[in-house]
Amino acid sequence: MADAHALKRLGIPTRSRGRTVFVALAVVVAIAALSLAVMAWRRRTPPPSPYESARVERGDLTATVTATGTLAATNTVTIGAEVSGRVARVLVEPNDRVNVGDVLVELDPIQLQAQVREARANVSAVQASLRVARATAEEAARTATRAAAMHGRGLVPDSELEQANAARERAEAQLASANAQLEVARATLARQDANLERAVIRSPISGVVLTRTVEPGQAIAAQFQTPELFEVAEDLARMRLTVDIDEADVGRVQEGQRATFTVDAYPDRTFDATIHRVDLAPTTEGGVVAYRAMLDVDNAEALLRPGMTATATIVTQRFDGVLLVPDPALRFAPPAPRSGPDPTASLPEGARIWTLENGSPRPHVVRVVASNGVRTVIEGEGISEGTEVLTGVVEP
Repeated sequence: MADAHALKRLGIPTRSRGRTVFVALAVVVAIAALSLAVMAWRRRTPPPSPYESARVERGDLTATVTATGTLAATNTVTIGAEVSGRVARVLVEPNDRVNVGDVLVELDPIQLQAQVREARANVSAVQASLRVARATAEEAARTATRAAAMHGRGLVPDSELEQANAARERAEAQLASANAQLEVARATLARQDANLERAVIRSPISGVVLTRTVEPGQAIAAQFQTPELFEVAEDLARMRLTVDIDEADVGRVQEGQRATFTVDAYPDRTFDATIHRVDLAPTTEGGVVAYRAMLDVDNAEALLRPGMTATATIVTQRFDGVLLVPDPALRFAPPAPRSGPDPTASLPEGARIWTLENGSPRPHVVRVVASNGVRTVIEGEGISEGTEVLTGVVEP
């Protein structure tokens, strides 16, 4: 009672003091309980693993080969001039469509026409010489026949008969020479006629004019080699993509495989292609061996152009519902043990992946089926969907 009266004299309510003491004791008890719970949790939780890991998944994978190349027309023809002359007219421009037989350029025909007239006159002159030679030969033959008959009756000496026969042989030789000269003259006329026709240069195919390197008034000399005037692509609706396949990948690339490719002109578009041919002969550049592959390309939209650089992705294999591991799992190897046996010593040769058992890495030999550069299809005992495989060491 004395304490109560003393508290009252000090102005402190007795009920408030009791409640404060109770709350303080409750806080102390709660802190102690929380500390005990944290210590128990720490004892039950294992220490963090020193290894990075990933789960084996079951899924689909597409194996591909990447190569870079250049687009071109399926069939391109270079058109040149076979005769010399001055260009009179050029009738087409680049990008023009042409058909077989369309006139592309005309040369000035005056000189060629003069050569034709000269050749035709030469034929006429040789024909006249041939008629003279034929008449001479016929006359010499008659003379030789009469001389032989008279010689048989003893009317002419042997020398006269010999002269008549010699004259006949000379006349026959001159006739043969005149015939040969006529053939030469006719051949020259045919060549000059052909050259006159070649003064009009026509397209040998139907297609699109890609390039033109000739202008009106230009002099063309075709003595030593054919000057190139036009390049015509047969059909740009179908194109050809030529790529170089690395020798490490060529064994997986075959005719008929599907592919896609991109070009810088349309970075958001993907175009389809099909392997047409893989060359057996290698190409070597800078010590790197590659094999050339041709891909057929559909260009119905006319978006692609000859000379464009393309990056192709060739689909070599497809796998459905297979076990997949990230590629780092196949490259991982734990540090060698400082003591004790090597866990890989008794394993056969081959690719390996590692799992963590009882805190220690354990190797598994697997067979690598295919890879797309990110994930790999594997087969092996003790590995199934959901298995945790090691991929690296956690950096401290």
